[in-house]
Amino acid sequence: MIVSVDVDQIAAAARLEAERHPARSPERRAAAHLFVALSIPPARSLAAARRAVLSFGDETTQSDALELLGRLAREMAPTEGTAVP
Repeated sequence: MIVSVDVDQIAAAARLEAERHPARSPERRAAAHLFVALSIPPARSLAAARRAVLSFGDETTQSDALELLGRLAREMAPTEGTAVP
């Protein structure tokens, strides 16, 4: 399934997700990892985002960040019947 989402919105959501969790928790690490991967340099597609996530960090954090990326992409994807700008 091809999903069209704004990667900048996912980065912003990942930053907010990181702030919701205690320092050094696995959830915060994954969210911060995703935010950095999407921000420096900015990813422009989900495929680029996945490559960026896998370009640094340990395997557990990468896996958790990819899981978060998928969840956020699904949450932000337009629902059926909604026009995509």
